[in-house]
Amino acid sequence: MLRLRNWFVNCLPLWAGVALVLASCDKANYESPVPAGYVSYHCTLEIAGLDVQGNYCILSDRRNISGTDGYGTGGLLLVHSRMEYGKFYAFDLACPYCWKTTGNHGYQTMSRIEIDEEDFYVAVCPTCQSKFGLVMDGSPAPTAGPANESNYILRQYKAANYGDQLVVTK
Repeated sequence: MLRLRNWFVNCLPLWAGVALVLASCDKANYESPVPAGYVSYHCTLEIAGLDVQGNYCILSDRRNISGTDGYGTGGLLLVHSRMEYGKFYAFDLACPYCWKTTGNHGYQTMSRIEIDEEDFYVAVCPTCQSKFGLVMDGSPAPTAGPANESNYILRQYKAANYGDQLVVTK
């Protein structure tokens, strides 16, 4: 029994470090200030280019919206996971940091994330330079820039495939 107690006491700094890391990773600390916009979109995977694992599709041109389509607050980034075939993600294009800090909420003038041309797996806001490094793996969390410092994540929507169709909803 004494050995077990000594082992625990010797490992106390390790346990404290693990607890600190787990507390700092608490998802409750992250939020998206971007309101959940109206989302109602469906497409054929092949037409959108999402039939290939790791591909993405950006929908931001309101002139292309027809019928009951809804593209969220700032448009949609649709992703076919590069890690899991048949797993899809949908993110709002509105930059959460710029949305919260600039007050610029007009559809034509708001800051939108883009896929970085140099690093295909990173989304970046051209206005504030916030980076979202794992969008291709389904993570809305920021990895650099003011969105990371403020714990502002991308607004995420539901994306599900039914055969060769992708359906995106709120």
